[in-house]
Amino acid sequence: MTICVYIDVFARVPTSANPQRGMLRHLMQLRSGDQFTLVVQRGSEKKPLLEKFLARLGSRNWRLVVEEPHHNLVALRCLFGLDPYCTVRQRADVYLNMDLDYLGPKARPLLCSVADLSCIFAPKHSSLKWHGVRMRRHGLRLMARYADRVVAVSDFTRKDLEKYDRALSAKVTVIHNSIDEEWFAPRATPAAFDRSPVKQKDPYWIWWGYVTRRKNVENMLQAYATLRQQALGNLSIPNLLLIGQLGHDSGHLPHLIQNLDLSGHVAIHPFQPLDVLIPLVDASRGLIFPSYYEGFGLPVIEAMALGKPVLVSNRTALPEVGGGLAMVADPDDSIQFSAAMARMTDERLRTPAAVEARKAWARNFTHEAAAKKYDDLISSMLL
Repeated sequence: MTICVYIDVFARVPTSANPQRGMLRHLMQLRSGDQFTLVVQRGSEKKPLLEKFLARLGSRNWRLVVEEPHHNLVALRCLFGLDPYCTVRQRADVYLNMDLDYLGPKARPLLCSVADLSCIFAPKHSSLKWHGVRMRRHGLRLMARYADRVVAVSDFTRKDLEKYDRALSAKVTVIHNSIDEEWFAPRATPAAFDRSPVKQKDPYWIWWGYVTRRKNVENMLQAYATLRQQALGNLSIPNLLLIGQLGHDSGHLPHLIQNLDLSGHVAIHPFQPLDVLIPLVDASRGLIFPSYYEGFGLPVIEAMALGKPVLVSNRTALPEVGGGLAMVADPDDSIQFSAAMARMTDERLRTPAAVEARKAWARNFTHEAAAKKYDDLISSMLL
């Protein structure tokens, strides 16, 4: 059997596409008797992210196909609302898209994946600029009309899809995102630390990701400043380490840190490779993750895989992903969020039983488990 997989997103999205990258590697091993045709648009084939993914493939049952036209033209066609804006011409028994794009009339049966609908239900919290929001909305319209099956990365996203179009109720299956194997077997490497510019003073809380308005880092900093002002020596408050890239709407955060008199307590560093990030998380006192909107929230599971306490907002998919083991608070209520941060200093969160409970929950989110669910879904589509 031939399975055509549209992976253009793998060439361009560094973080949110990681679960699909790992899942697909395991799916290709699981279905070793099948042939996988991996498709990207022209202009994507030499991207470092794609080359890195292909280099990690352990199986040989695949070939890469570069489709015309250029990726930029496909994006332009989508922006102007053309139907179809993207056409895959390869013959296959089933078509998988690791994103939500409709792949043209011949790409059937088609299985798409949806992370979130922030562009529909929370556009002010979307990480996308105006043209990105417009393109996602058009892609969703065509996906709802043409996709045979749809994977939602959380039950929250499933409910959003059904709210968007009731007809999707019969098409949607929840397959939770999964995390890389390295999170389950951390190994601190002094050489990696030596290469890293991150030299954070202990103890510290940590946050990592792509810093945009929907991540609510600004309110987190306000709550953190309030906590430090109110603690007055009664609590030992950890420092705060932020790892990631400042987005188009977050360039003011370094100035905010200065204005809140937090320069000696808050540090911002760019994205780090896994062999640096994982030891940094492992050495932390826990994750603070106050997003306004998440279709899943990978750092929650990544931190729990290391047994770390987690504080999340009480919005969207985050309570679901936390599995009842994460502390939750209202991200708009700085007093409540500050009080929740204070509770993160409680040593009872670090008992062996509490640590093991979080690790056990995280073990539900492996690439192997996600690949098996995709395998079952593909088989059901071909009955």
